[in-house]
Amino acid sequence: MPREHRRAALLLALALAVGAGCAGPDSESSSPTTSQAAGSTGGSSSQEESGSASGEETSGTEDPAEGGGGGVSVELAGLPVGGGSTVRVGEAWCQALFWGSELPAGVTLEIDAVQVGEPGGTVQAVGCEDKPPCVGATISEDQRGCALAVVPPSPEPESVRVRLDGTLRCPDQATCDQVVVVDGASTLILRPSTSGTEDETGTDDGADESPSPSDG
Repeated sequence: MPREHRRAALLLALALAVGAGCAGPDSESSSPTTSQAAGSTGGSSSQEESGSASGEETSGTEDPAEGGGGGVSVELAGLPVGGGSTVRVGEAWCQALFWGSELPAGVTLEIDAVQVGEPGGTVQAVGCEDKPPCVGATISEDQRGCALAVVPPSPEPESVRVRLDGTLRCPDQATCDQVVVVDGASTLILRPSTSGTEDETGTDDGADESPSPSDG
């Protein structure tokens, strides 16, 4: 082989060797790309985990809704109640109050507070007329009344105006809609006559004053 051809072949072989040596780093540079792809896959896994976490939060939000499905509560200020005659229980005026209509089955009305319109008037937690005290009482299908005892201001006025606030509780909204309630009402308790008195046990004091029959 001529010397020129041999030199050209040697240069070509050297060039091929150098090219093969440069190919190694190029193949290694592809590894970070693969690592980045794995990292992006890890990122999608994190997104899936956060997605499942948000799914748990959604189910947690639904839990109170399921728990709240047990009933409906409506707050009322000024319950429409009617009463009978007023009697004295100690220093208080006491009147038996009644819910004006029948309550559907499963519906209750809780008396939360009693407001006295006249300054100086106070409410006592005592009953009369065989009715429990209105404060804290629950009116239902079976128990439609309660007793309200008010100590009037001094000097005694002709009447004392009171307002009963409460909470209506129903098993569902449809049942609550059956109860016709016009709130904002107040009740007027008239000053009792001197003959209409009761002791703390609910016994009419006038019964003890009845004259006994004479022997003659």
